[in-house]
Amino acid sequence: MGKTDPKAEFTATLEEFEQQNKTIICQFPARYQWLKAQVTNDWAALECPELDTWRNLINPKAMTLVFPTAYMNSPSSMFGHTLLRIDAKDQTRHKELVAFAVNFAAEPDENDNAALYALKGLIGKYPGNFSLMPYYRKVREYSDIESRDIWEYPLSFSESEVERILWHLWEMQSATFDYYFADENCSYQLLALLQLARDDLDLTSSFNFHAIPSDTVVVLNEQGLLQAPDYRPAFGTKLHHYAKQLTPQELAAAKQLMAGAEFDNSQFTAQHSVAIYEVAYEWLNFNFYDQGLNRDDIAPRLTKLLRKRSQYKIASPLTKPPKPTVSPEQGHGSARVALARSDSKNYGQTTELAYRLAYHDLLDSSAGFIPGAQISFLDINASYTDEHLQLEHLYLIDLRSG
Repeated sequence: MGKTDPKAEFTATLEEFEQQNKTIICQFPARYQWLKAQVTNDWAALECPELDTWRNLINPKAMTLVFPTAYMNSPSSMFGHTLLRIDAKDQTRHKELVAFAVNFAAEPDENDNAALYALKGLIGKYPGNFSLMPYYRKVREYSDIESRDIWEYPLSFSESEVERILWHLWEMQSATFDYYFADENCSYQLLALLQLARDDLDLTSSFNFHAIPSDTVVVLNEQGLLQAPDYRPAFGTKLHHYAKQLTPQELAAAKQLMAGAEFDNSQFTAQHSVAIYEVAYEWLNFNFYDQGLNRDDIAPRLTKLLRKRSQYKIASPLTKPPKPTVSPEQGHGSARVALARSDSKNYGQTTELAYRLAYHDLLDSSAGFIPGAQISFLDINASYTDEHLQLEHLYLIDLRSG
């Protein structure tokens, strides 16, 4: 009803609340609490055993916005992604992986080919819904399998505001939305969820035509809702950084170990041997996920490498990847307008006008983006010379990955 007639739904909801219909009240706790504060204080307190059990299991205190960077191998993830992590009251940095994550995603038809997938995603032919799951599942998917760096931004919400968001999430559990890749996507719907925390928040009104995940992070930052982010380097990022710390001879030894062979560790110090075993393990594990290798073949080799490494009672000599100096919300904006004028002997005076809807090309600063990757969407360039207007190029979408 609310999709086509919000006023009628509001009237029906208010009637049920005034009659103290507990089934409806416990189905819509966020609406009930808000209307109770706006209309009357005579309504009973919220008493919903199932909701209380759900809330106690999550044990919420704070929320973190999670931004996995772009993934070029999937049309739905080429611009990045956002989700939420619910931080429990007893949570520490070491317990973050067992926290709960809130994700909004489309449910595509597995039988659709790539062209149909893109088309149906653009015109809203896939259903989208919210889901709650352990955070480690999303880290494994994004960081380990897809090798995407992850940025984690603590959100500046009070505990009561976090609870209000969760009440609305409870209401959304059975709701289905039309999923549009360009605008009403994962990031847009998360903004709509988060702005329920405060009546004065407006996070979605500026996204009329497209909602690029990095742009939605910028909006949250402009509203003062983001704290300094933590950085979780991807599997591939860590492996690349580790490999740079080894000599060519040590990398060759690591390759031998990956293949199941032994190496002469008398040629290396204990610290160097530890580095070789650790890189061999990480490298083989990366190939297992990246290339979809056979588990029965790879698992014994990984176990053997761990057993060999455990024989050295010394700390790892490998340093961790440094946190990039520029985080995603500090990168350039996605849309671009350019005006240029030139004068030459051969072509005379030329005026060029260019517009790009999104999102990044190789001439842009790579700070905050994937180095060597380009994703241009609706990129148009026209020139005007001697009263002649000419279209230089029109790219609906242009992808490159180095």
